[in-house]
Amino acid sequence: MKLLIMKDGKVFAEANGQKKAAELLGWTEEQVSEVIRKGSAIDGITLDYPLTRDRIGSVVCAYTSTTVHRYRSLSECARAYGMARSRIEKLIETGATADDGITTFDIPLS
Repeated sequence: MKLLIMKDGKVFAEANGQKKAAELLGWTEEQVSEVIRKGSAIDGITLDYPLTRDRIGSVVCAYTSTTVHRYRSLSECARAYGMARSRIEKLIETGATADDGITTFDIPLS
């Protein structure tokens, strides 16, 4: 997976995977992993995965009796509700409610 290597908010290099990023920066793979996981920086250098159209996925809507919240992807929705993507997929498939007994999920037509 492609990583963007940034300093002061500007991309100065790209690397295919954490191992290549570690080699390029002279860091250990553990340092690279920690910077990605925590969103921290070492010597002003940060790492990020680029969001591309093919990684965003399908839009998912979460419905309650009074609100509709639209998420850009199944993963984003799953993070917001603190559950696995597979659990959201199963709730969409069955039409069942989430554990709160109110929220349902669906993939909109457009």
